[in-house]
This record gives sequence, structure tokens and C-alpha cells, in this order.
Amino acid sequence: LLDSTISSLDEIAPWPLIMMGRGTYTRLMLETEFRRRGLEYEIIVELDSMDMIKRYVELGMGISVGPRIAIDPKDHESFGVIGLAHMLPVEQAGIINLRGKTMSTPTKAFIQLLRDTLSTT
Repeated sequence: LLDSTISSLDEIAPWPLIMMGRGTYTRLMLETEFRRRGLEYEIIVELDSMDMIKRYVELGMGISVGPRIAIDPKDHESFGVIGLAHMLPVEQAGIINLRGKTMSTPTKAFIQLLRDTLSTT
């Protein structure tokens, strides 16, 4: 999967999937898209934490689809990461503040951290 650009969920469906439990947003979104396209897929294990999922992927037990925010920079040393935003709906986050209200230095730092972490560009 890492050697070429993924252009369709058809390329992901045949792989053993390691996913969060039922009802989580990413899993629901992925399964909905698989069903909509009539694709067969197999979730081989459900786990309760993204850290455990990443560990199983690192061990070569399968692949996973999860939120980008769950990927730490050091994860790129352990396994490959492929963006799927061009195929799946992307969750959006926003910041709301009062007009004319000066933001504190920690608030500005937090907003910058969010931009650095969540930005898709």
C-alpha cells in the first residue's frame, strides 16, 4: 500500500483491519463507505485505544484507518501513514472567540498548536 497512491477504498478493503470499537466516528464513516460501495472487508480485531491499534499495525498484524490527530511525528518511524482525506469526509474543528477580546499568550500558543497539529495544508 505504501508504494503507490491510494485512489479508492477498493485498495484498502482486502487488507485485515484493526479498528476502534463499534460506534466510533472513524469506524462508522469507513464502514458506511465500504457498504455504500458494496465492498467486502474484515475487521480482525477491535481495540479501545489508538495507541494499541498503532502497536498492532507496527507488529504487522494489519492496517488501520484513524483520525490524523492520533498520529504522532514519531509514529512515522514505526509505520507508514497514508492520507485518505481525498476519499473520506474530513472532520473539521474551529476556534471561537469574542471579538475585541485580547487572547493570552497561552491561548495563542494553544491555537498555534492546534493549527500545527490539525492543519491539512
